[in-house]
Amino acid sequence: LPSTSATLFERIAETVEQAEYNLMRNMPVVETEKRNMKNIQRASDVPEDVQSMSAFETLQALRCNESENTWCPICMGPLGSGGETGETGVVSLTNCGHLFCKSCLAEYAASRESSVPCPNCRKPLGPMNKLIQVDPALTRDDEVLDDKLRQEAKEFIKKASAMLELSNGQLEPQMWEKLFLSIDLPANVNRRGEARFTAIPSEVVQHFRAATGMESLGCRAGEAPSGSTGGGTCVGFSSKVVALVNDIPRHERSVVVASSRHGVAHLSHCFGVQSIGHRSLFVGQNPTKSETAVQEWKNSKTDGDGDLECPVLLIQAGAAASGLTLTDSCKIFLLEPLLSWEEERQVYARCHRYGQTRSVEVKCYYTPVSVESRLLEWRRRSTANKQPGENVLYKRISPGNEKEEESEDETEMDSDQTLFLLGL
Repeated sequence: LPSTSATLFERIAETVEQAEYNLMRNMPVVETEKRNMKNIQRASDVPEDVQSMSAFETLQALRCNESENTWCPICMGPLGSGGETGETGVVSLTNCGHLFCKSCLAEYAASRESSVPCPNCRKPLGPMNKLIQVDPALTRDDEVLDDKLRQEAKEFIKKASAMLELSNGQLEPQMWEKLFLSIDLPANVNRRGEARFTAIPSEVVQHFRAATGMESLGCRAGEAPSGSTGGGTCVGFSSKVVALVNDIPRHERSVVVASSRHGVAHLSHCFGVQSIGHRSLFVGQNPTKSETAVQEWKNSKTDGDGDLECPVLLIQAGAAASGLTLTDSCKIFLLEPLLSWEEERQVYARCHRYGQTRSVEVKCYYTPVSVESRLLEWRRRSTANKQPGENVLYKRISPGNEKEEESEDETEMDSDQTLFLLGL
């Protein structure tokens, strides 16, 4: 019996020792599976829009210090969180365009004996020291530099305001850059670039967003800008439209003219946002609808506050044809200078004609240092030497005595005009 007990004890001890050995040998597997289970659980918490982000969008999020809106496909946590290692900050970008925590990718590569495939697409990664390392913290230096450049640009623009006015937009490239840098962006503008237009600097994209109120540059045709009422505030409206909305009287009738049908559609939406009653006329409109629109505008009644229900008639320039009488209004607003004086005079004649009992006021909006201001300057120069009784629409700016055929002269004049309007 004693020998039997001793043998049994030895066997039990051997079994325990073997079990401990097997347990120790499989502990890495157990830990790995535990980590995998944790990663699977974390992956289920990652929003679908974050998982579907492109490399460009992910880099933009890191640049904006929004690492919580990114994820590492290895540890399933935010990029730069380091997974289980706890090493934070640096992110690795592979040659196939996928992003991982640097420490996670290093641990993954160390577990492979031969060539290391990308955890996402299985393409060979190549030498690990050739990967691009991204440190989001370094963007702070760029922000300090941007602030310095913007401050220098503002000081420069103050000294060059007269140059801007006199040059009609024909400025040196560095001048345009300083003008661009001098403009401050609102604090609530999305600072990311645009994934579909990666060649456009993110600063330019941000200015587009601030000016239009549109989140994406790839918006669909007909998509409306955002707007808000109250106190003359028009979020997403251009400075022209804001000025126009504030200038339009609500207690009397007025005519607003845009050069294109797109301009009419845009203003119609803006007026709707601001609760300004209006009717529209545009080229190609059904004649019956055009006549109805004019009659409804003329017969508009006042409300309890003395404001007209429909104070504005919105017209596309070509739709203001002869025979249209708008003497019910003595105020005309032009959204931009029209292409020719004749077009503008035709618009004026709709209100300033027989039957008008009041002085007609005309206001034209234009953007300084732009094609609009250069169009006005071209007109001024073209008519500077106009002879009495001469009806000049456009005239060459540079004097010339060459006797050329009329068609060739007109072609050269059109070329000169185009180059001047484009600031070339």
